[in-house]
This record gives sequence, C-alpha cells and structure tokens, in this order.
Amino acid sequence: MIGPFDNKVEAGKMTWVFAIGVAGQDLAIVRHVIPLRESKGSKRPKNVATGSGGQAAELAAHGTRPR
Repeated sequence: MIGPFDNKVEAGKMTWVFAIGVAGQDLAIVRHVIPLRESKGSKRPKNVATGSGGQAAELAAHGTRPR
C-alpha cells in the first residue's frame, strides 16, 4: 500500500508516522517528531515482536467485515 519513503529517526526524539487517505488513491504520510528529555539512546534490539495477527479472523469466519 505504501511504497518506500524516507523516514530517518534520530536518537533522543520520538517519531510517529501515519498513513492517511484511501489506499491506492491518495495516501499521504504524516510525521510527528518530538524531542525527549535527556535521552542517551538505547541499545539496538535483538528482535522486535510484532504479534501473530489474526485479530479479525473470527469476524471473517462468520461472514462479518470489520468497519
């Protein structure tokens, strides 16, 4: 849905990135960056748990679509 885009993050800042619009038509990227107080950064994570998904699987099984 969203092709590659430049999203560099900086140590000591919190970055939120949102995709807004209609997929395949007019998506826009909105970025919000705020400084954090006295951040010394953190170590590189060994892994990032993203969950198992399937949150709407029960709805699909009953023929209901999420809104």
